[in-house]
Amino acid sequence: MTLDFYGRLLREFGAATGIGRLSFNDDGVCVFVVDGGVHCALAYIANDDSLTMLCELPCDDAPLANDLCLSKMVETSLNSLAGDAPSVGRDPISGAWIAYRRLARHALNVEMLSEALSEFVLWALQKLNAPVDAQSDIDRADRRVFGENITRVV
Repeated sequence: MTLDFYGRLLREFGAATGIGRLSFNDDGVCVFVVDGGVHCALAYIANDDSLTMLCELPCDDAPLANDLCLSKMVETSLNSLAGDAPSVGRDPISGAWIAYRRLARHALNVEMLSEALSEFVLWALQKLNAPVDAQSDIDRADRRVFGENITRVV
């Protein structure tokens, strides 16, 4: 029943944003590329009644980039407990830095998912890459419609 809800939500989101047909793979993940190169995903976990947004961060192995991502991981580490903001982590298998945020089912609909994904991707790409003293909240007026920025579904 829960997978039906998330599958329907994903299909409706794809249709509403003009992306096309979206679906979860056998692992419960839908992967897509934003702005021509940023890999993002929506993940459904069967024993957890939530949807997780994931975005690979452009941190490389250069010491300064790693230091920035590590400082953001520490700074955002408790955000996922409150559930109201993204967090940063490092995939133990690939070593890739990722931003993630969980969305509770009770609050999800197509409009909320679209806005949450837009905010999330912009946060990951803008806020994390800005110098610490230049960071500010994302201006809602500058937010683009999320579906316009998805270049392909993987």
